[in-house]
Amino acid sequence: MGHGNSSLSTGLYYELQQALRAQYPEQQIYVGLVEGHPDFERIKSQIQHDHVTKAHLRPLMVVAGDHASNDMAGDEADSWKSPLQQLGVAVIPVLSGLGNNAKVRQRDLSHLEQAAAHAGITLN
Repeated sequence: MGHGNSSLSTGLYYELQQALRAQYPEQQIYVGLVEGHPDFERIKSQIQHDHVTKAHLRPLMVVAGDHASNDMAGDEADSWKSPLQQLGVAVIPVLSGLGNNAKVRQRDLSHLEQAAAHAGITLN
């Protein structure tokens, strides 16, 4: 689950889903957003269509904060977890953001260092 937005194109998330599916063909991967498209209703429909029985819900965010805890994994009726459970899907929320992944952190730091060098900024 990514954050997304209501005004800009979110086609990149569709492309990310396709790239992840190509990289991990043995996994059924769905990328949905809190705001924008693909939204939860689309993801839920795909999961239902594909007869998914077990799902790991993961935040596609640097930090697993409020959206991950409440919108994705909360016990409220409007979370992503609750309606999937009502469909009979065994839901396993993973409350760990991308920032907890050492490879992601290293990639982000590398990009930051490159951007700083390009801008003539010395980092300490």
